[in-house]
This record gives sequence, structure tokens and C-alpha cells, in this order.
Amino acid sequence: MLLNLKEKRINDFWTWFAGNSKLLGGLKEDDYSLINSLKQKLQKINDKLIFELNFTKNSEDNQLVISADGLVDAFEDVIRVVEESPISIEGWNIKAFRQKKDIKKLRFKMNKTILTCEDVFFTYYPDFKTNLINVNIYINEIRKIDNEVKQIALLFLDSALGEFDAATKINKIYIGTSNQYKAELFESKLHSLVKLEMVVGKHNLL
Repeated sequence: MLLNLKEKRINDFWTWFAGNSKLLGGLKEDDYSLINSLKQKLQKINDKLIFELNFTKNSEDNQLVISADGLVDAFEDVIRVVEESPISIEGWNIKAFRQKKDIKKLRFKMNKTILTCEDVFFTYYPDFKTNLINVNIYINEIRKIDNEVKQIALLFLDSALGEFDAATKINKIYIGTSNQYKAELFESKLHSLVKLEMVVGKHNLL
């Protein structure tokens, strides 16, 4: 019964999205009604699911990303929703999970500060029980770890690896303060974030 209900909600979601695809393609930043409807339809399937809308200039190749925001226990539903999407929705590509991006082009604003990948460093060590790695993330000049800092650090991580790999190839993630950053720097253990994909790739080949 639960499976049938979820299947119905997935079908309802795609029917709604297909019917509103042109409106979504011309979405304005203050069109909260449409965004809220999309969110509600998706989270009826699983309240841990979120989405991203990525737009192109000609509106012919927009992208809808279905994400679990890194929560592994919702990955199965991400995959199922995308697999059950219509074969074609004009003007849209459908993707499962946040995709790997060119982190050198990323900019995140925190208060009055613009953060780039040059502000983000990491250290790592193997976890022999899981055969994965543990990663410590440091953002330059950060002295207090709050929810905004955590969110930005995780977005950088997802962008460097892609959401799926960030969640399945890393065991634990720690986000450190500026003082800890300086201690690691003194010990010469820090790596630039642009090297994270290479480090994870090499470890998973061992």
C-alpha cells in the first residue's frame, strides 16, 4: 500500500511538473508560489528531498536536479523519482543528485564576504573500518562554526565531488575553525580543495 502511495505521488509530481514546465522555465526570483508548489509536491514523496533549478540563457536546456541534500537514507527515493520521470519534458533535463562543478568558478556569499575555493582547504585520514576517508574542512578566517558555515562547506564539498560521491566515498566530515586551520597549516598537512577529487579517487583505487 505504501509503495502504491509513493508511486502515485511520484506520478503526481511529474504530471504537475510537466504541466508547469514552461512557467518554471520563465521563473522569476520572487515567484514564491510556484517554488513552494514544486517543493510541496516533491516532499510529499519524501520530506528529505530537495531540488535545484539551473537555467540556461536560451531556456532550451534548463536543468532540474533532484537531491537528498547528502542524506544517504533518501538516495533510493532520489534515484526512483528520476528513473520514473517522463522520457522528455521540453526545455528540461532531469538529473539525480547535485552534480560535480568547476569549483574554481564558485562564489558563495557569507555576510559581506565572498568565499571561493581558494578559501577552502582540507586534511584527510583513512578510516580502516569502512575503507573510506575522513575529511576535515577549513574555511579561511572562519572563527565560529554555525549552520551557515556548515552549509557552505558542504556545498563546496558536493561541488568538488558531486553529491553522490561526497556522501558515499567519505565517512566523516569535520568542519574546523580558523585556529585549527592555522595549527594544521603549521604542520603542513593542508591541501587545496581542488585536490579533493584526486585524493578520493586514489584512495578508492587502493
